[in-house]
Amino acid sequence: MDDTAYIKTNGGVVEKLTSCGYLIIGTKTQSLSCSDISIIRKLLKDKGLKAGGKKVDLVQRILQSYSASELENADIPKRFVLTVSGEQVINENSALLYYFDAFGATNILEPEQIISAQNLHHSENKLDILIALFKERAATENDTGKKRAITEHLRRLYSLNHDDALAREAELEVERLDKLWEEEREQEVRKLDSVLGISSEERRRLAQKAIEEMGDEWEKELDAKNRAKAGIEY
Repeated sequence: MDDTAYIKTNGGVVEKLTSCGYLIIGTKTQSLSCSDISIIRKLLKDKGLKAGGKKVDLVQRILQSYSASELENADIPKRFVLTVSGEQVINENSALLYYFDAFGATNILEPEQIISAQNLHHSENKLDILIALFKERAATENDTGKKRAITEHLRRLYSLNHDDALAREAELEVERLDKLWEEEREQEVRKLDSVLGISSEERRRLAQKAIEEMGDEWEKELDAKNRAKAGIEY
């Protein structure tokens, strides 16, 4: 199976798939089928073999003509490849694959949750499965900022599922959470002001005044500290 379909998204997804045991860094032999066609054709030409035809046929021609040790010493970039369990899970769980592709780096859901839901509702649409899990996650989230992010993802899922009414409801909920989030941040600022006995505006004014009075001395001091950490002598 061509692993490039699952690793073209972002590093966070690759890291998650690897930590779950679904991806590993393959050997050069395993990585061969994922290599650029130019690399494959060069390997064939180096053996004096024909370099024309479908990629799958060219790869098979190389495997028949090269020993394992020759391939490991060849100039073949190593790629991430699916493990046996990775192939099984990816093939049997369309909802999991879609989640990793669209939301994998957000760490909203754990793979086990999606796999369990897919196995329980195997005949359901992958979007319906994810919508149910996102709704459950949003209902249990107490942090307003995170709840807002999850709800925005829900709005996107509703839109993809062509449910315009629920997408609009989610959009309105995002707007409500935006206002609530702003109010919470303002409350935190007021709380800090009361503790310090000085407003945030006054703190910013005093900080700017101190910077102006110091001129470029603070930059020189910071530069000196960074040079010292790096072991750079003047």
